[in-house]
Amino acid sequence: APTRKGVRSAAHAVLGVVFLAWWLPQDMGVRPEGVVALCGAGALLAVLVAYQRKRLFVAWFGLAVAGLGFATHPTGFTTLAPLLAGLPLLWRLIRVAGDRVGTALRAVAVASGGMVAPLVAFADGALRDFWRGQALFLSIQPQEGWADEIKRYTFLLSEIPMGNYAKRAAVLICLVALVWFAALIAAARARGVTVPVTLWFSGSATALGFAVLWLTPSKWTHHFGALAGIGSAFLALLLVMAVPLTREIIGDSRLPVGVLVAAIGSTVAAIALAWHGPN
Repeated sequence: APTRKGVRSAAHAVLGVVFLAWWLPQDMGVRPEGVVALCGAGALLAVLVAYQRKRLFVAWFGLAVAGLGFATHPTGFTTLAPLLAGLPLLWRLIRVAGDRVGTALRAVAVASGGMVAPLVAFADGALRDFWRGQALFLSIQPQEGWADEIKRYTFLLSEIPMGNYAKRAAVLICLVALVWFAALIAAARARGVTVPVTLWFSGSATALGFAVLWLTPSKWTHHFGALAGIGSAFLALLLVMAVPLTREIIGDSRLPVGVLVAAIGSTVAAIALAWHGPN
């Protein structure tokens, strides 16, 4: 977050509120989404720290934590999002100018952290146990695929417990925020303004997190709880940084009234749609 006096404390307060709004309705309980959310946040932080401090071991640790989350639950796919979004940062850390062999060895060393996933997944069972479990499940009901992802959002917007107001709130607001994040990034690039690494990295990771949920074999809304770690970080950073970054982009000119109305209107619509959910 920005280091200016008072701003950092405000950012922490915003993060606390956003995190609780996401965690409480989605991750309070014994389901594994909470573990996935923790591992996703750990991977996000590890990649960022590895880039800032130039530490290969921290990058290895990030892949190890992501691997642990990946093996925990099908929503563990979301722990891959910080790694994919952070590839540009990891590449700058791993690359050795003029030394392809050295670069390759460093890449293999860092990537070996991902071996935590199969080690944990098969610590107390074999591959044949996995296939047998799949066969038993499929004998009861078929798995859903990426083309069925619309069902998750249908459930979220339905008048049922899976679509209650608390579950809707953070998810809908984050989806709206991602749209304006994309617009902000495009405007910044057009004007040659540098977007803080923490903002574009967390935003890209959150967007990829929603995307990889498409690959999961079931479509319940509590799976959104797996994004509570990286999603909360992105929302908090955007809420704190959006206004000063917008001012830097537009310079001395005024923000078009239409853009302002669209931003406010889309946010109000998301909040209203969330509060329309059952209690």
